[in-house]
Amino acid sequence: MREAPEHLPSPCIFHPTQVAAAPCRRCGARTCVACLALSGARGWCRDCDERSRLGPASWRAVASGLLGGVGLCLAFVPGLLGLALGYWELRSIERGDTPRAGREWARAGVVLGWMNLGMGVAVGLVAAWVGLFAS
Repeated sequence: MREAPEHLPSPCIFHPTQVAAAPCRRCGARTCVACLALSGARGWCRDCDERSRLGPASWRAVASGLLGGVGLCLAFVPGLLGLALGYWELRSIERGDTPRAGREWARAGVVLGWMNLGMGVAVGLVAAWVGLFAS
């Protein structure tokens, strides 16, 4: 009876003489420890890490920040849209689907969106309180 051959470790895609330590969590490329860019809890290869740093902020990131600001000035609804877009964009940035350049815009949209929500609740409570004593 023949024994099954042991699984041979795969080489790094950038350094063929090095043994791959882990796959990239974004693209699945096998990379060695020297090539693995540990960015937070992500283990991305250097190509994916570089790709996530390049490029301008996405339209969702910019729109979330702008809608949050517009919501504070004009009405609460645009701010709530900015809140939703901001969370959507931050999740997309963490997955590596959009560039990190939009992180500040998306965070601004989230913060301003929560401010809009708080102000909307406060205005509603004040209106209800005034309505109780006006009748």
